[in-house]
Parts: sequence; structure tokens; C-alpha cells
Amino acid sequence: MENLIKNSQHLLKSLKTVKKRYLYEKIDFSQKMIGIIGQRGVGKTTIMLQFLKEKNSPEKTIYLTADDIYFSQNTLKATIETLYRDYGFRIFCIDEIHKYKNWNQELKNIYDLLSEIKVVFSGSSSLDVLAGAYDLSRRATLYQLNGLSFREFIEFKNGIILKPFSLEELLDKYKKYSVQISAQIEVLKLFKEYISFGYYPYFLEGSREAYELKMKNVLDKTIYEDIANLNNIKTENLPYFKKILAFLASIPPGEINVNKLASNLGLAFETAEVYMDILYRISLVRYLLKDKTGYKLIRKSAKVFLDNTNLAIYLNKELGLDENHGVLRELFILNQLQNCKQKIYASEGKGDFLLKLKDNKIILEVGGRSKDFKQISKISNAYLVLDGLEIAQNNKIPLWLFGFLY
Repeated sequence: MENLIKNSQHLLKSLKTVKKRYLYEKIDFSQKMIGIIGQRGVGKTTIMLQFLKEKNSPEKTIYLTADDIYFSQNTLKATIETLYRDYGFRIFCIDEIHKYKNWNQELKNIYDLLSEIKVVFSGSSSLDVLAGAYDLSRRATLYQLNGLSFREFIEFKNGIILKPFSLEELLDKYKKYSVQISAQIEVLKLFKEYISFGYYPYFLEGSREAYELKMKNVLDKTIYEDIANLNNIKTENLPYFKKILAFLASIPPGEINVNKLASNLGLAFETAEVYMDILYRISLVRYLLKDKTGYKLIRKSAKVFLDNTNLAIYLNKELGLDENHGVLRELFILNQLQNCKQKIYASEGKGDFLLKLKDNKIILEVGGRSKDFKQISKISNAYLVLDGLEIAQNNKIPLWLFGFLY
């Protein structure tokens, strides 16, 4: 017990990060129970430590990680009760909650039994955690933490604080925003860096080589620990998840379906469908849907993408493949819009994306700087979204501006 307290105190004293993720100010820390979910490496632990250090009295707070060996012999419920009654702790941040079996039931009991307690927990973006949090729905509020936006990357790297704007504001004032922002930073140079190695906060920890090594380690842990533990996948089948990701990296989105995937990897159709669904739930792939209902997600998806441009570039490099700039442009738009919960679909007519904004439908056609209006010339509420464009023009929006939505 004393070691748990010492470890927490050491972590809090050694915390040096002062920059905060976009989610920090959105969390209502006055609530009694809060859950933060997201991919490995996006900054969940840092948010909890910042909360403990900045908003609370240190003698009342403690950080715990559910994968500590201590919990192989002791229950979470009994530990928190002891820390509450014998040591006076009232605020508990519990990391890696998905590593602890029956966590949702024990947190429910703790919530009901200890009146003055506050719990903040974090976990993987898996259905198991979501389902467990749903079971706690009357008690816990869940927040999703995504990777860095381009705006956050600029702030973390250069210390320049730029405010986010809504999609409606972007479409209304894109000329003004492009002029204001590009006057302050070398926006195209920074955007190129972000696309390659700026999605995860650990880009601050060293070189690009160190970033790629960290990404490899995070990917391995996600597959060989999180997926293995949460989904009861046999050890000999775990390499298939890396093979699926490599397969997705090697072909353009839109050319994938479950039958093709299963045939390529020598898997049964049902198995391939389950594995794809797991990768989606664990936030390693994302779907671009058609504007339809009534089918399973994978069957109504128009395209399947890797989760973010950094992951796509890393896997292509591992495979010895050149970057597909068209895919990266589309993935950037999809990633940033889905991360701020915008309704984005595959355009079944002309253009690449269909956006729904209240009563309006917006078409986006994405391309390089030289792309023209030919494909969307007869469509109202249509825009070209162009890579390599620094200053906006009439109905031509720089691709990078979509990185300021959160």
C-alpha cells in the first residue's frame, strides 16, 4: 500500500508537461466519476496527472494503474476502501482500467458505498470499456480523447496558441482564417511535419526515428496486450491483426471488402469480419460510410482507412511502399472531422465527401494544388480542398485549415 502511495507521489512530482490537450477544459471534473478513453499514447495519463496536480490537495489524491502487479493479489475495491478510510484519500485516478477484470462492477460498488469519493479512470477505446462504462451510465460520464489536431501540434511544437473554430465558421471565414494563421507560422512546412509525425504527443520526446520506434511499441502493445486480453484471441492468431493493417496500408481505400481481405490472408469470412471490427473498436482503422442505414458497419462502408496519416506513413515505410498523397489527404480530412464528431459520408455523386450541417449538404473535393472545379462545377455548396495551398481563394480551401476544428 505504501508503495502505491510513493509511486503516485513520484509521478506527480516528476510531471513536467504544462501544455494541455483540447479535452482537458471540456471535462467537468466536478462529477463524481469520469472515464477517459482513447488510443494508447494520446495523453490520457497526462490529463489525469495534470488534474491531480493542479486542482486538488496532494494529501487527498492518488494515481493508480490497474496493471500494477499489486492488483494481481488485491482487489481494486478493497484497495480504494483502505486508502479512503485509513489514509484519507478522496480523489482516485485509475489508469489502464481495461487491464482489471470486473472493473465496472467494483467501481459501481465503490461509487455507491463511499459518499465523498471522486474517481477518474482511463482505458482503451474498446467495446469492452465502452460496454463497462455503459453499465456505469448512471454514475460515470465518458469522454473520448483523440490524437493531436494540427492546431494542437502547432501549440505543442512552437508554443503558438491558436483558437479552434467550428466547421460552420471554417466554411464561412476560410479566407480570413488562412490569411491570419499563415501570417504567424510557416504553415505548409509545419503541416508536412504533422502529417508524418505529429498525431501523437510523444513526438516531443525525440527524433523522428524515436517517434517511429514508439509507434511500433504502441502498436505491438495494442495488439499483443489490449486486443489479446480484451477479446480472448488465441496468441497464434494475433499476427493477423498486423497483416490486416499492412494490407490496408498497401491498397487504396475503396478497394477493400471482407471477402478480398479474407482471401488475401487465408482467413474465414466470419473471422476476417470480426478482426476488422476489433481494429475499428480499438481505433486503429476508421470507416467512411455511405449516407445509408440498415446494414452492418463494414458492409455499408464505402472506404476503410487506417486511423491517421502517421500510422499510414509508418506502415508504408515498413512495407517499402511510397506514400499515396491522395489517400493521405482524404485520411486527414476524415480523421479531423470524425474526431470532432462531424457527420461526414462518402459522396455517391461527384466529389469525395458529403457533409451534413443542419439543413445543408456540403460537398468537398480533395486534391493537390492544381486541381480544378471540373468534377464539382455544377454542384451548389461545393468546395475544393487543396493540399499545398497556403491562402484560400473563392471556394478553394487549404487542406490544413481542417486541422483547426478542435
